[in-house]
Amino acid sequence: CVLAGHAGFTDRRPRCSVIQLTLGAAMCAWFAVLSAKCVSGLHFTTWHHELDQLHHWQAWAMVVVFVILALSNLHLLNLALAAGDAVIVMPSYEALSLLGQIVVGGIFFQEF
Repeated sequence: CVLAGHAGFTDRRPRCSVIQLTLGAAMCAWFAVLSAKCVSGLHFTTWHHELDQLHHWQAWAMVVVFVILALSNLHLLNLALAAGDAVIVMPSYEALSLLGQIVVGGIFFQEF
């Protein structure tokens, strides 16, 4: 939200730097992985424990959230690669993405 708000109110071009685009892509990846884990947990509960979770609207809302975040991740990463060097963007993206996924997953699933 902060990156989008900053980009919306600035007059300079390009609106976002390569690092901002890379961080935005990594942040989308954090929450895309988290929502994918939630969706897979719902499917596992449905199939393994025979408790139907797929008839609830919340399950399908998580699928929609996952798809939107995954597509946003790809779009922002594509913009970062178009604006910057792949030698800088990809290692930064991978490091930020992995670090964030560990922290967000650890907090959400109470693994710390």
